[in-house]
Amino acid sequence: MNQPSSDPGGDIDREIDKVASLITMARRHLAEDRMVDLSALEGKVRVLCASIVDSPPEDADQIMTSVKAMIENLELLARELTAQQVKLGSKAEGIERRRATQAYAKTKKDNT
Repeated sequence: MNQPSSDPGGDIDREIDKVASLITMARRHLAEDRMVDLSALEGKVRVLCASIVDSPPEDADQIMTSVKAMIENLELLARELTAQQVKLGSKAEGIERRRATQAYAKTKKDNT
């Protein structure tokens, strides 16, 4: 049986910290050109939202400040992911163009 927490605000802080840590780690991995795994983000956000819904109204200002900071960090991650996607798309396009040129050159060479 779940026992009520003696520090409900602390529960929300812990949930915010979990989401913020995942975002920060993803941004760090992205900066290091490493794989970014955001599969746990949805579940962590779901738990955070449930905690917020159950929080007392007097905690709203503190929660709002923490959530705003987390969202700003998430928006930075989104911009960084978009920039990487554009960069990788350009690289892939260049690779495909080189392959096509090489294939054409090889075919042309074979036909002469």
